[in-house]
Amino acid sequence: MDHEKYLEWISRDLDGDLDPKEKQELDDHLKTCEECRLYRDDLQKMTGTLSQTPRLTLGSSVKERTVKAMGPDKKKYFSNRRWLPYAAALLVVFVLIVPLMSRFLGGGFMGSNDSAADNGGYPQFGGDDSEQGMDGGDMAPGEGREDMDKEGAESLGDFDPTKIIYNGSISLHTEDLKKTMEDIIAYTNGLGGFIQQSSSDFSQRTEQDGSQSGYLVLRIQSSDFNDTMKALEDFGDVISSNVNTTNITQQYQDVKGELDSYLIQQDRLLAYLEEAETIEDMLTIEEQLARVRSEINYRSTMIKNWDTQVAYSTIQVHLYQRSVAVSKVTSPFSDFGARIRDTFVKSINYLLASVSNLIVILTGLLPFIVVLAAAGFLGKFLWKKRKNKSQ
Repeated sequence: MDHEKYLEWISRDLDGDLDPKEKQELDDHLKTCEECRLYRDDLQKMTGTLSQTPRLTLGSSVKERTVKAMGPDKKKYFSNRRWLPYAAALLVVFVLIVPLMSRFLGGGFMGSNDSAADNGGYPQFGGDDSEQGMDGGDMAPGEGREDMDKEGAESLGDFDPTKIIYNGSISLHTEDLKKTMEDIIAYTNGLGGFIQQSSSDFSQRTEQDGSQSGYLVLRIQSSDFNDTMKALEDFGDVISSNVNTTNITQQYQDVKGELDSYLIQQDRLLAYLEEAETIEDMLTIEEQLARVRSEINYRSTMIKNWDTQVAYSTIQVHLYQRSVAVSKVTSPFSDFGARIRDTFVKSINYLLASVSNLIVILTGLLPFIVVLAAAGFLGKFLWKKRKNKSQ
């Protein structure tokens, strides 16, 4: 219940600022909420007390004494007015120059937002940064699950640790890619899991880099998730390891509640259908029944998918094998001329870009230079004028 909204409405109601709809909703809420009624009564008492407090008025003698007491300070203030032009010029410089310099230093003037736009990526499922706070990074395979269970148990009273989806990924270097993939598949089948996806590339890609790679997606029972992540480290040299957890307790409960509600509607519609006497009533009930059954099927499928993801965790395994490349002598001067030409062209481009950027910066600073020059001439004129008067 949004008590903050109704507390604000109570204050507005005392000021006569509520429309009829808000007034009616507030009155209905006050009938059932004792806390808000007490707050309204206290606020009414406080308002009544303040309205009865007499106002104090100051006599003319008090005002005169106050003005007389402020005389020396006022004279001192006007005696320092000769510094006002310098203070104004300094303020103009500060207001204009500081934002501009911050833009230059931050790279905004040179269009650095292009690089930020280039970094925009699509969120990836499992083992990426899309689950900040739950992503295990390079943590131990079991560490993410233990931390998540501990924090969830402390923060939610109805926390259900069985409604957590575990995802892991691990990258390994191996000496024999084909054998390692066969061993991992056998290990997965021995645990009662299965292979959801498998791909491999046993051919050498280039003469310089004879790398071979393989990819497996394992579905393991959640109870064996931590043990499996640890066991996979023994199949090769670990490059990286990642654990990701998603708590779907709240979503699961919401969808389950909606499903139960639609099942009740279905039973009622079936009862109405049996009691229908006209064809028009039967067609209307059948139309509503079809809609309710569609909602039931949709939520039932969603719950089944969640149950599968909770029961069987997903582990992505990336395997890499680096074979010995064939050694041969390569000449470093084969593309020497092209490299010199490319370097020279890049240098010319860099020089031209630097000159153009400098012109752009000076052009952008031109209005500020004019203002600063005017402020400097004004300050110098006032200073000479004051100096001539003093002489």
